[in-house]
Amino acid sequence: MGIEFNISKNFVLLGIEEMERFKYLYCLLFFLIYFFILLFSCTIISVVLLDESLHGPMYTLIAILLLNGIFGSSSIFPKLITDLLLSSKEISHVGCVAQAYTIILFAFCEISTFTIMAHDTYIAVGHPLRYPTLMTNSVALKLIMGSLIFNIILMLPIPILSARLPICGSRISGIFCDNPSILVLSCVDVSLNKLYGNVTLVGYISVMALLIAHSYLRICLICLKISKDASPASCREFCVSASPLGYLGNVFIKSPHPTQEAAL
Repeated sequence: MGIEFNISKNFVLLGIEEMERFKYLYCLLFFLIYFFILLFSCTIISVVLLDESLHGPMYTLIAILLLNGIFGSSSIFPKLITDLLLSSKEISHVGCVAQAYTIILFAFCEISTFTIMAHDTYIAVGHPLRYPTLMTNSVALKLIMGSLIFNIILMLPIPILSARLPICGSRISGIFCDNPSILVLSCVDVSLNKLYGNVTLVGYISVMALLIAHSYLRICLICLKISKDASPASCREFCVSASPLGYLGNVFIKSPHPTQEAAL
């Protein structure tokens, strides 16, 4: 008996089918989540763009991080909400591969942005006097663009390898497409796809995790050194301002960048 290929070129998202009974409730929930993501992100980005005092690398990186969040959520929520409203459970083969690629790209860009933020904080804390020349807005944007281009090229083989696979099934057990779900439906051996995907994922996360750990380890050492000459409260305030949460809080309260505190 020959292998039967999926000639419909469409996939069925079983996760949406399971939500059919309470589709309007789920639709409202997902709409609110997506709305508040857009509202929060656009508000912060607007504040950074309109306030000239926030035109620095730290705030630029925050804006980029939130912009990437909009990109990631927009690759899932609009179609999901539309599918629930129209009781549509299908997605085209091309659309499925594209959605899987955008989700992977979003995740990798998120990781690389956090890595650049950690590097920015380390330079600010470790080299406060040289920070204005070492890390400018231009340098931050170049790092972001470089990481984006690198991520696009690094991830490009994944959709290319997935798109060439002959498909025997059409049912995806989820509410959106991801690469593993496509590979499960393949009629042929997918060892090459899995090998490239796993090596890329493990290698990328390992390298980025080491870079982030190195940056924050050096920051912690500097905090310990400062704690010998400053009060515990001042040390805690300094370390919090150097953390990712401190980054975001600085947008609202306009507290000094760690480079300013380290220089005092």
